[in-house]
Amino acid sequence: EKVLVDETIYNDFSNERRESVLKYPEEYKKKLIYYRENWQVLVHPYDLGRRLIMLANKLPFWATLRRIKRRLGL
Repeated sequence: EKVLVDETIYNDFSNERRESVLKYPEEYKKKLIYYRENWQVLVHPYDLGRRLIMLANKLPFWATLRRIKRRLGL
């Protein structure tokens, strides 16, 4: 009735629900993505171990290693 759900995304199962089916303004979506990506640092700002892990995960080298590992089934 209030058109809160994007029906094209809702009916498309190829994206495996990687994005919200709710209609948010673009600025709000960016804010949600920021909080999702930085949640550990925002919640635990002084935990150096978590920060190092997050930094390492953002490096392309680690992403490549994870892809290789998945392909090998390890």
